[in-house]
Amino acid sequence: MKLAICTAIISSSVAHAFHPKLHVHSVRRASAFRMVESIVEAPTSDGIIESGPIKDPMGLYSVNSEERKSGKIKAVDFIIESGPIQDPMGLYSINSEERKSGEIKADDFIIDSGPIQDPMGLYSVNSEERKSGKIKADDFIIESGPIKDPMGLYSVNSEERKSGKIKSTEDDLTKPGNDIYDPLNIYPGTSEEKINGRIKLLEPELKVTKAVVDPLSMYSNDDAVDKGVVMSTALPFTTCPAHLTGELAGDFGFDPLGFTKNRSDLMTYREAEIKHARLAMLAAAGWPLSEVFDRKIAALLHLSPLLDKGERVPSLLNGGLEKVNPFYWMGCVAIAAAVEFYGVNKSRAGDESYFPGNLGFDPLGLYPKDEDGQRRMQLAEIKNGRLAMIAVLGFAIQEFVLKVGVVDETPYFFFPWGNTIN
Repeated sequence: MKLAICTAIISSSVAHAFHPKLHVHSVRRASAFRMVESIVEAPTSDGIIESGPIKDPMGLYSVNSEERKSGKIKAVDFIIESGPIQDPMGLYSINSEERKSGEIKADDFIIDSGPIQDPMGLYSVNSEERKSGKIKADDFIIESGPIKDPMGLYSVNSEERKSGKIKSTEDDLTKPGNDIYDPLNIYPGTSEEKINGRIKLLEPELKVTKAVVDPLSMYSNDDAVDKGVVMSTALPFTTCPAHLTGELAGDFGFDPLGFTKNRSDLMTYREAEIKHARLAMLAAAGWPLSEVFDRKIAALLHLSPLLDKGERVPSLLNGGLEKVNPFYWMGCVAIAAAVEFYGVNKSRAGDESYFPGNLGFDPLGLYPKDEDGQRRMQLAEIKNGRLAMIAVLGFAIQEFVLKVGVVDETPYFFFPWGNTIN
């Protein structure tokens, strides 16, 4: 370094010899060189000390750094002068210098802010806040009333259930309308809800309406065939529909098209069947009698007969209904409406003894008093009524196709045999 300075002085002198005007500048430059020499010879550490202590509030300098070892770091004094450190979240660890030196005032800060509400129980049992009594979650929950737990989310060993705050398990089990619907069968069979009978399906339980039967013994394994299946009496090769239990007279398990879906449908169809059966029995008797006596009665009353040229009665297929007096139709409609109105009121009166068709009409007292006799009478009525409905249908088709009256087609049933032979 000194060699470099001497070289600079010699160079300046040479320059001065050739340029006298640079004399003043050379003097100033020489003084500058002396200042530089003094600075170079001085230790560099004195320059740093003169700049003052280093403030490190964030603790960026490590413990083993030269600055901290040499005592230049004054971060601790700086923090103390700035006041206590508030740490409500507990970010400073227990072993931190700030907490050991007493600079952390988080506890006093939390106490001043009032009790901590913890309704969800987020603070653990061993937390300092709970041990110091700052947690007031229990009082908060008590004031809000009992806890409803219809899904049983609180375990049996939970503090809420042990303390009696849970009111769902015991108080709500016996209340009506508190059933749980589980169509996906999520609740296991060992759950309290399933054991207590609270689990209900959204749909009624399915009943076997088409069981697997094997009348021809085609299955080699009997496990594939349903056991204890009731077969239909009318159709022995099919199973009896679930709603046809044989309770009603004439119930032989015949419903191949599946009209009856429930008991209400069954009673509705029986009402219609018994009404049509009674009308059909009247028609089966009145149809041939009208063909036999129509002309005689008309001649006696001086009226025009209603039979056509083929001695057929008026009907939808035969025609001739326009010949009937309108007052006759009005009377038929009035009588039918009165009977229907009486039957509907009787069925809706809540009488336990009522069954479809039971209008209480028995002027001759022919209806038996005992149950077996009543059952036989009901069975006879429904059988004859079904046969009559088939007969009337046969009458109408026969006369429409053959163009001949029923009595003329089968005279042996309606005229003396002597007259039919001749």
